[in-house]
Amino acid sequence: MATAGMTPPTELIGIYYETNALAEILNNGRTSGQTAFWTAKFKGNSATLQAAKDSYAQICTNARKEAGGPLDATSPDIKSIWSHYESAAAKLKTNSALKIQGVVPLGVIAERTNVLAFSGLTNIRVTNTEEGWTTEMPTVFVAGFLRIGVSQVEIGLAYPFKDAQSIETANTGFVKWLQQIESQYKLHEN
Repeated sequence: MATAGMTPPTELIGIYYETNALAEILNNGRTSGQTAFWTAKFKGNSATLQAAKDSYAQICTNARKEAGGPLDATSPDIKSIWSHYESAAAKLKTNSALKIQGVVPLGVIAERTNVLAFSGLTNIRVTNTEEGWTTEMPTVFVAGFLRIGVSQVEIGLAYPFKDAQSIETANTGFVKWLQQIESQYKLHEN
């Protein structure tokens, strides 16, 4: 499921949940509500280091077009978007089928030689046909593109949106994860 719709050679490295959510999934087959989760996917290798750098540069160029500039939490436009999503979060119901209904990029949160990450909001439509209702489930998403030597890796975070603090929490957690990956793979060196 995590690689559905993606072109080969995408391979799932892992899906990561918070401890309590994972325990719920293992015991009940699902969580009782919306929960944060992280994904990591291997997107492929380039034949040479220069080819990897060129390919990564193109990925970053395209992602920057979608993400816009740096995230500015004081922008009236961003505050207006958050207000809309806060309203939807207040009406959230669970235990239903999900469908993504749009994405609003908020801005770049990390950009270095081998790393680009941006965050945004997505609206997931939740439908329960048995009970006859539909609602919106606003979610913070953070996407990161990494080049590790000749390899391209994509990482992501989906985090329940309740208010503007949800975005800060998601971004902060994601940046910490990025820093761990950068340190482990010495991304500043290749």
